[in-house]
Amino acid sequence: MSRKTPDPPPRKRRTREHVVADMSRVHVEAVVVDAGFTAEPVRSDYGYDLVVTTYDPDGYVEPGRVLLQLKAGDTIGIGATPGGLAFDLDVKDHALWTREPFPVFLVLFDAVARVACWLYVQHYFEADPARRPKPGAKTVRVRVPVENRVDAALMAHARERKARVLSQAAGVIRHVD
Repeated sequence: MSRKTPDPPPRKRRTREHVVADMSRVHVEAVVVDAGFTAEPVRSDYGYDLVVTTYDPDGYVEPGRVLLQLKAGDTIGIGATPGGLAFDLDVKDHALWTREPFPVFLVLFDAVARVACWLYVQHYFEADPARRPKPGAKTVRVRVPVENRVDAALMAHARERKARVLSQAAGVIRHVD
């Protein structure tokens, strides 16, 4: 008489969602590194996934940061929507990102096409106040232009936007009373 081996207890499982999230991070990090910058993953995700540090042409670290939030999936549908990719942003993210002094970029990653597109969040909402969430809304729809590919041009743009923020703050921030 043979004894049946009991089924092993369930184990943690790596899902497609985990794989796609890693794919998006690796995709974006490669672009950041190719630009000569560094990207640090945020351990506790409360609105940001990567913090980018920029460097001057001689390799010296520059002040300030660029903040990235990555959203990824197999069904992002890059190129499928005329006028840009529609994405429903949580109003809590909107509240945080629009108050952030450093540039925040929302990145949508299509895992099937292996393409990522970006939206400069503060600029998007400042450019048209009608885009702001309605009172009581839980989400606000944004449109991410499909031509805004995550590439070297984005990194140059992000660095320039960060420098503009710092120049606006020059002489305003004081660390003594």
